[in-house]
Amino acid sequence: MRTGLSIAVVCLILLTTTVSGQQVPQAQGPQSQPQDGSAPTLTPPTRDAQAVQLLNAVFAAMGGAQKASIADITVEGTLALPTAPSVSIGTFIAKARGFDFSMETDLNGHQTIFSVLSDKGSVLVDGKLKHLLPYNTEGLSLDLVPLFSRWSDYSQTVSTVQPISQSTANGSLVYVVHVEVPITRSSPFDNSQGKIDVSIDPSTSLVSSTEYQATEGRFADQKVSARTEYSEYKKFGNIVLPTTATRILQGSPLIVYHVSTVVFNVGLTDSDFQNQGSVQ
Repeated sequence: MRTGLSIAVVCLILLTTTVSGQQVPQAQGPQSQPQDGSAPTLTPPTRDAQAVQLLNAVFAAMGGAQKASIADITVEGTLALPTAPSVSIGTFIAKARGFDFSMETDLNGHQTIFSVLSDKGSVLVDGKLKHLLPYNTEGLSLDLVPLFSRWSDYSQTVSTVQPISQSTANGSLVYVVHVEVPITRSSPFDNSQGKIDVSIDPSTSLVSSTEYQATEGRFADQKVSARTEYSEYKKFGNIVLPTTATRILQGSPLIVYHVSTVVFNVGLTDSDFQNQGSVQ
């Protein structure tokens, strides 16, 4: 297992922040240069009708019609290693409000809290606080809960939805839809955390995995493949969520989350997504 800051990044490249009323950036499509010398125009993003229809079915299957009534969500459970998924090695508490989130883990005697508020993040490791660079956290979301992760903004007309492709996962056919959601940035450095491959089980219309390039470390070009695989879906109220999620970085399974408790609308505030401690 990685330790220190990397534990936080590994255990919580899972969430993001959206502020109510936040202005959505315009789509950054390719520019078309008119021959008459007038200003170039942006090409509208690709929105494949069949792929949008498939995502609509996925959204409905997971209880998406109820999402607007959920102001926040708290998820608790246990952690395990992929090599021994039935053996608990720690616990976690994940909280999300829109795309604001926090993930607290107690693992091997160490407490780590990774928090993101309005796309600004920090990590608290055993009481030591470290602020993260904007391009580390802008565009992240709570991947632990597919219905609340970044791809679910696919319905915005400024989002790109590419045509459906096919792949296999664990020997079974899956449909894959690439979604690109615009992200408001405070940094001149770009990242790819709003560009997500969503894999869908055609037999259930549920998400089997999500994957994107996550920015990790001090430099904006330090990116790793971040994949989360979902299984054992269960209904919590009117929302269908996976109770097992496996986090995979650069193709290597790293940690397994087993969800035991899900609570909605407890009244989370900004303080739930702000770490306090001595600066490292």
